[in-house]
Amino acid sequence: MDYSVSSVKEIGGIGGSLINFIARDDLAVKTFGQINCITITQGCVKGNHYHKAKEEWLISLQGKVRVVLKELSTEKTEEVILDSKLPRERLRIGRNIGHAVQCLSDETAILVEYCSEPFNPGQEDRFSCYVIEKDL
Repeated sequence: MDYSVSSVKEIGGIGGSLINFIARDDLAVKTFGQINCITITQGCVKGNHYHKAKEEWLISLQGKVRVVLKELSTEKTEEVILDSKLPRERLRIGRNIGHAVQCLSDETAILVEYCSEPFNPGQEDRFSCYVIEKDL
């Protein structure tokens, strides 16, 4: 299954810190895609889709989420927990991997997402696939 979880470098200082989420050397293609901020309320599910052309990277800035990944050819699933508590980790989701994200924390989860391709409403690269049941 094409995904990876890796630690990120966090540099602390007076009054805050800097998290090195993603750098050009982390990307297979050296062109810029798009950065998004995602919020998910307690118990809710976002996603249940896959992308044919783009990869995504996620990191939790607030809260704890469960990310379920699904290999489309085998239906095999794996689960990754992203938590804003240290040590922080980032998740890279490869092409053709179904994915859904569920908030596990009492507070609204806040994620930063990097997509290797910018959103294009005329050629949307988002295809539905059941990964985990959506909230009612």
